[in-house]
Amino acid sequence: MESKTIVFEEMYNVSIDDFEDTIAVDKFIESKIGRPLKVTDSRTPLTMRGGNVFPVVNRSREDLEASTDRSFEAVKAQSERLKKAEKKRV
Repeated sequence: MESKTIVFEEMYNVSIDDFEDTIAVDKFIESKIGRPLKVTDSRTPLTMRGGNVFPVVNRSREDLEASTDRSFEAVKAQSERLKKAEKKRV
């Protein structure tokens, strides 16, 4: 995605298109900072799925529609309960 390179391009006054691959980018950055890049493990208990905080679920359209319908039904039921409670207070 192009927008991810904007900070890099502005920081170093270069165009990402001038680099052949990520190795060339790494070497360029290393020359600018004067040391080798350190690769670190950024995983935490929250990001043990390769960066995703929430698990990725493969769901069908029917599953999603059913889930949405249940959500709307729950909201409608809660609305009805609140209306009844409000009538009792008045």
